[in-house]
Amino acid sequence: MRRLRFTDAGWRQYVRARDWWTEHRDKAPAAFRDDVEAGLLLIRREPGVGVPVRYGKYTEVRRFYLERVRYYIYYRLVNDEVLILALRHASRLPPSR
Repeated sequence: MRRLRFTDAGWRQYVRARDWWTEHRDKAPAAFRDDVEAGLLLIRREPGVGVPVRYGKYTEVRRFYLERVRYYIYYRLVNDEVLILALRHASRLPPSR
């Protein structure tokens, strides 16, 4: 299984979304955290699972959709490590840089 690392921006986005979800989604406060953890585990095992997308200056970026919580995980492989670039809600416009 591949190692996992967040960019600073990706980590901030994760923490912000996780905290918001925990505070505002009283019927399923752990759903976001649980779905992200499951998605990251799958990506670490099968990094080709995401859909290839353009992501600013980065090449070979993939996007994985978390259906229940409606978030995308943007990531790329760097050597044998999965680098998480961003977590964005599906209702937001795609990132541009």
